[in-house]
Amino acid sequence: MELQALEYVQVLRDCITNQCNVLMMRNFESLDKERIATRSNRTRTDPGILLSPGASQPSPIDPANPVVLQPSPAVANLVQGRVRIDVWDMPWSDDSHSFELALQLAWMLYRTDFWNRHAYLRVVSFVTRDDEELTNVRSTYSKLYDRVTRVLRIPATIQVFILEEEQHEEYEAACHIASLNVNLPEDLDGDELYTLDPDRKLKDEQVRELVRMLMLQQQGDTALSFVPTLPFPQGVISEEDAEKHIEALKSFSDGIGPTVLVQAVQKVVSEAL
Repeated sequence: MELQALEYVQVLRDCITNQCNVLMMRNFESLDKERIATRSNRTRTDPGILLSPGASQPSPIDPANPVVLQPSPAVANLVQGRVRIDVWDMPWSDDSHSFELALQLAWMLYRTDFWNRHAYLRVVSFVTRDDEELTNVRSTYSKLYDRVTRVLRIPATIQVFILEEEQHEEYEAACHIASLNVNLPEDLDGDELYTLDPDRKLKDEQVRELVRMLMLQQQGDTALSFVPTLPFPQGVISEEDAEKHIEALKSFSDGIGPTVLVQAVQKVVSEAL
């Protein structure tokens, strides 16, 4: 029996209301472990290699590619011939619970025999814009390094992208549309539109589309992604609300490869000794 959109979204919301974490799997029919193994075997590296606590610290910025903090040599040795397990830090996640659960699940997967031989972990985030000193990139990187390496003690590479640089034409087009204040959702007022990019007043759906394009751009070496899911509808859910939410999930995840959408309702990692 196939659930209708309203029933499906209500079941998910009921799970969250009852303090259950939710995972949604997308595009796993495209996961090809044989291809991953074949690719990795061409340039075999030490299967037991892990990053030391200092391996993910940023090295000097490459002037030719200032968008991403360059990995250290230890990271370069690790990633040779391997695919990535990406964990995305998204601004629409209200707290750190979903990100931490996604990171914990990715780490557990990586520790299994197959993925430990053929993959490495990467934590990915983004800023919409930045200055010449990369102030926003450095700040975001520093926060992620503290959370991932110092607090959770999970060895992973960290990369921070700038949407304005990575998707320049699309970003400027989105900003132009936002400046015209056209095609705004009828059920949103002006105070709710610009939560992800207050400087340029992009609508949340525009930022999500730019992020999806960035994820598509990164798919070449990514085997699997863990992503905090889109916010669920609030209040009483109508059939229209449910269909919009399902369509938003489909639009966001189409084409980005095997993806686990994560919604956590409580802290999953204890920092208490």
